[in-house]
Amino acid sequence: MKMLLKLVAGPVAVVIIAVVGFRCASAWRETDTVETLMPENGRLVETAYGKIHVSEWGKANTRTVVMTHGMAAWGGLWTDVAESLAQGGYHVVAVDEAPFGFSDAAHEDFTTRAEGERVVQMMQTLGLQHVLLVGHSFGGGVALEAALQNPALFDGLVLVCPVTKLGQPDAAASKAAPLLLRSAPMAEALMSATVTNPMMTRLLLSRFMERKDMITDAEIAILQRPITRQGNTHAMAVWLRQFMQGSPDAKTADPIAAATLKMPIAFIWGDKDSVVPLPESARLMNLLGATKLDVISGVGHMPQLEAPEDFKRLLRADLDAMPGFTQ
Repeated sequence: MKMLLKLVAGPVAVVIIAVVGFRCASAWRETDTVETLMPENGRLVETAYGKIHVSEWGKANTRTVVMTHGMAAWGGLWTDVAESLAQGGYHVVAVDEAPFGFSDAAHEDFTTRAEGERVVQMMQTLGLQHVLLVGHSFGGGVALEAALQNPALFDGLVLVCPVTKLGQPDAAASKAAPLLLRSAPMAEALMSATVTNPMMTRLLLSRFMERKDMITDAEIAILQRPITRQGNTHAMAVWLRQFMQGSPDAKTADPIAAATLKMPIAFIWGDKDSVVPLPESARLMNLLGATKLDVISGVGHMPQLEAPEDFKRLLRADLDAMPGFTQ
């Protein structure tokens, strides 16, 4: 028995030391303010949830596209797509969903409902109306939530491999949440070893992609830009715990609400998506009454990075076809 305990104690001690080391490293690293990190085309927009960071491209007096991003990303990851849209005559506003990127994380409600409200309030502060909304992955669920909360603000919606509980209430999610992640210290330890650890950025991104060879150093640099932000790991851990527990009060938890959404809706999906498999598109299209689905062959959950030219072409066609656009 003593020999067994010695055999177990060694690896356990190594794991504990590593975990503590990662958390200490993140605390040492996270010293920069939002103001020193945000990009030149970024600005902070006042809302009831604090200041929301947005990145902008194109002229403000042209047709506006609001874009939301996936987990652990921020608006800057849309740069290539946004620059292309701006060259085509669009005004692009990419929002950082708190606590990601540079949006205020002090108001620690990161549920789907609150994230949707952040997008709506940001738009109201900026006076944006008749907007086309594009959401990817986790941001696809947020975009859909915002559209359901205030459909009058939007003329159309494009969902890219969306992660949404539409028709599958989040109330059940809390039962499936790992017990360890319900502990704040454990959630912070996990985040410091993975999402907020710069040594893991490339590996984590590759797990979402079929075409891993398409990852660029520029994209890694964009993802790592907020990594030294003050309080980053703590905020990420709060988000993770809430994400695992779900948001049963969100509009996207109600399939009946989906039927009330009367606007053009298009989907773009990678046929090799292992995060949200392509068959999920049929269920969502049925619930939302959508009729447009663009499938890109040979790519996974990040079609905008894996097949950028195909993605930009399809997105531009979807946006141009929506009502209200004038060249």
